[in-house]
Order: sequence, then C-alpha cells, then structure tokens
Amino acid sequence: KCTPIPLSYSRHTSRFFTLFSLTLPFALVEQSAYWLVAPITAGISWVLFATEEIGHVIEEPFGNGLSQEQDSSEIPELSEERLRSVFKFFDSDASGSIDKTEFFLAMQKLGVSM
Repeated sequence: KCTPIPLSYSRHTSRFFTLFSLTLPFALVEQSAYWLVAPITAGISWVLFATEEIGHVIEEPFGNGLSQEQDSSEIPELSEERLRSVFKFFDSDASGSIDKTEFFLAMQKLGVSM
C-alpha cells in the first residue's frame, strides 16, 4: 500500500495490452504460417497480461493480491501459560535461557536440520 499504481496508468496499460493483443494477429499473418498465428498471439498475450497482474499483486504485498489474507479466527491465541510451557520444554537445564545447544536440540525436535 506504500506505492499504489495510479488507476489511470493501470487502465491505460490494460487497454494498450488489449489493443496490442487484438492487432497482433494481423501483423503475424504475413510473417509466419497461418497455423502459428493463434499460438504465438496467445503466448505473447499471456505474458503481457500475466506481467500486468503481477504488477497489481506486487502493489499489495501484504494481502489483497491473490487472496493471501488469513482469517484472524484461524490463528490460535498464544497465552502467557502456553509460552512458558513451550519455553520450559526447550530449556532443558532450567537456567531461564536457551543456549545454543538447547537451540539446536529444539530445532531438531521441530524437524529442522541445521
């Protein structure tokens, strides 16, 4: 949301890509075989419109792009008790801190190889 694409620019590029895609077959007919015109036009149009859509997704990096939003009700609440029990689980020597050995053991328990 820091760098929104102006609506007029977005509409202009969309209309230009549409016009280009509609006139491209006429330019290709003279220079390539008739049976290649449709696949070439489809491929070039797909690249243009996909690039435009990527621009719109990048415009909204933290959501609203390709339905990346999560419902906040799906995320479990992390209480103080839960945090303490997880910390105690990984703090094997009960020192009140997790040293590098305990950290590596915790990562192994979680299935992360380091």
